[in-house]
Amino acid sequence: MMELDNKQVKQDEAEINLFDIVIVVLKRKKLIAAITVASAAMTAIISFLLPAVYRAEIKILPPQTSSSPTQIMSQMGPGGAAVAAMMIGGGVASKTPAEFYFSILRSRAVLDRIIDKCNLMDLYKTKSRERARNLLISTLQTSEEKKSGMLVIGVEDSDPKRAADIANVSVEEFKEYQKGLAITEASKKRLFFEDQLKDARKSLIGAEEEMKSFMGKPGGLDAASSGEKGSSSDDSIGSMRAHITAKEVQLRVMKSYSTEQNPEYQMVENEIKGLKEQLKKLEGEGTANYEPTLNSRGKAYLGTEAMRKKRNLKYSETLYELMYKQYEAAKIDEAKEPVLIQVLEKAIPPEERIKPKRRQLVVFGTAAGFLFSLLAVFLLEYFEKTSKSTESRERFETIKKYASFKKIS
Repeated sequence: MMELDNKQVKQDEAEINLFDIVIVVLKRKKLIAAITVASAAMTAIISFLLPAVYRAEIKILPPQTSSSPTQIMSQMGPGGAAVAAMMIGGGVASKTPAEFYFSILRSRAVLDRIIDKCNLMDLYKTKSRERARNLLISTLQTSEEKKSGMLVIGVEDSDPKRAADIANVSVEEFKEYQKGLAITEASKKRLFFEDQLKDARKSLIGAEEEMKSFMGKPGGLDAASSGEKGSSSDDSIGSMRAHITAKEVQLRVMKSYSTEQNPEYQMVENEIKGLKEQLKKLEGEGTANYEPTLNSRGKAYLGTEAMRKKRNLKYSETLYELMYKQYEAAKIDEAKEPVLIQVLEKAIPPEERIKPKRRQLVVFGTAAGFLFSLLAVFLLEYFEKTSKSTESRERFETIKKYASFKKIS
């Protein structure tokens, strides 16, 4: 029986507490309404004062490839290797291809291109490139449509036309930058042979300068002209060496995307072996046919040095020609490949703003004002009750006494 009475008392107390809450709300309903309306009005005014923000989007289609970002990065040239190293260091290697391309878009090199093309330093009114990059990144919004696989790049700006322009320029500059990254196999070959061609050109210039310097020495011109008998053999040896070097370069390129069991790889290996055997025969014949020219003092003339420099010059000339042909062939192969990034929908100036969302702001402001008003009226009610209580007044005086810095007697 006692237990039932206790339960009834607790239920009555809960009902009394609930009625007290309703009484407090009704008692100060005007204050609640005033705070709520004021909050709603203030939020509405602020929402109209905020600048309108527009979002322009450009949709692109990445290359349809099964290669992972790690494989793509491993195929990059020197420029791409630097980007890849930074990405691997930042843990990007495990990301999806979409995130990989978005990371390149946000790289310093691409951002600087966009900043310069759109004169964003003047727009942002800053002389700091780092600040301009951060502001540009804050306006770039990237996403991937899971069903279609399309990549969406959005730009938010207060000017709808400028938002569309920046979005289009960002993709244009990204495409220009990625050309130097050698992401595809053909691009990789082109970049590799471009470097080899530069080295071959330097070697050729050096060989020509050496020959010119040698012929300028006393007796050098006679030695060069007197070696006509072995000239054909020297040219053949130099040309053969150049062909061997070119084949070895080709083998290095093949090694990057095939194994040693590849029939084409083995065929090039056999060609190199055959060329080296022919070179040995030519060098043997050249040595047997060579007759050194003697000067008036009976000493061997400069024929040996002349022969060596001729072979070196012929080697450099032939190697340069072969590398040039390989480079041109790689450029043609690269041109035949499909474009890495295809623009499906260019960005156009949006007609409607995306921010501020005034209706949502007003609803949020009204709700926040109402909750704040409830908190305020309950605090007021609490202080009003405690101020009438003798015990509460004594406690308040005690708090004041101990809160004071004066010495307590």
